[in-house]
Order: sequence, then structure tokens, then C-alpha cells
Amino acid sequence: MAAHSDPPHPPGMSGRTTSAPKAATVLIPGLNPPATPRMRPALRLAVEEIAYKGQTQRGAALRVGMNETSLSRALQKPHIAAYVEYLKAQAVLDAATLKDQARTMAIRVGIQLLHDAKSEAVKARMVEFFAGEPRGPSVAVQVNVPQAQGYAYTRPDSASGAGSAQVIDAKANNDAV
Repeated sequence: MAAHSDPPHPPGMSGRTTSAPKAATVLIPGLNPPATPRMRPALRLAVEEIAYKGQTQRGAALRVGMNETSLSRALQKPHIAAYVEYLKAQAVLDAATLKDQARTMAIRVGIQLLHDAKSEAVKARMVEFFAGEPRGPSVAVQVNVPQAQGYAYTRPDSASGAGSAQVIDAKANNDAV
């Protein structure tokens, strides 16, 4: 028997995703949120897939059971496009807030490891982390290799041909007239 895979979701409600959590949403300072436009439920879910999860229009349409062309036309409407851009900006702010919270938790765990770790190597790594010392050498190397300028010319009258190439300067000599 073949492996079971989820078929594309029909236009009904089965397989639809829920909207992104609204609890962590921080309002954008200095930007009034646009009025939530009236949309069909499938379009609303597709917009949330695009804004919060970074789905493509094709992926969002398949996921919510919408026609790609219908979704594209709806997204071209100015009020829908403005709402999508607002949701994208909100998603970026939410991600930044979560990143700051994660950084705070990581520092707390690092301090706890610094005090309670039984391994000296773990303590040393935490000291390096908090001191900001790099883990390894940071080396930047740039090599400039000069190349011969001009053209290599082999005289046609030389019998051997080997070793008789002569470099001719390619720069124009304006002095010799």
C-alpha cells in the first residue's frame, strides 16, 4: 500500500490552519492599524498564512483550498494589500519581541550554568560568552598577485618556439609619434 499523504484541502473547513496567536501582538508605534477588511474565511486564512508564516501565494492558496488566481486578485486590492503589509510588520515586531525574550532566558541559563556547573569546561565557556571573547582566531587574509600586463607574442621565424615568447606592453604610448 502506498504511503498516505494529505491531499490538498477542499474548500471546506477541514485542514485549515488557525490564525496566529494574538496575545503576543504589539502595536506598531506611530502606525494606526488599518480597519480589518471584510474577507471570506478562506481569504482571511490565506492572508494570515502569507503574513505570519511567510507562505507564497501558491502555497497559501493550496493550503486553504483557494484558487490561486482568486487569491492573487484579492491581494491586489488596495485595502487587502495594506492589511497584509500591516500583518507582516506585526509579525516582524512579534518575532523581535520573542527574540528579546529568548535572549533574556538564555542569559539567565548561562548565569545559572556559570554558578552551578560541575564541569570546568562549561564554566570556562560561560566566562568566554559573557566576556565577549571570540572562540577562535579571527583572521582576514588578502592576497594580491601581480599579473604581467600586455600580450605574449611568439615570433613566427623562431624554429623552436619554446622560450621565445616576448611580452609586449599593452599600454598606448602617446609620446611616440
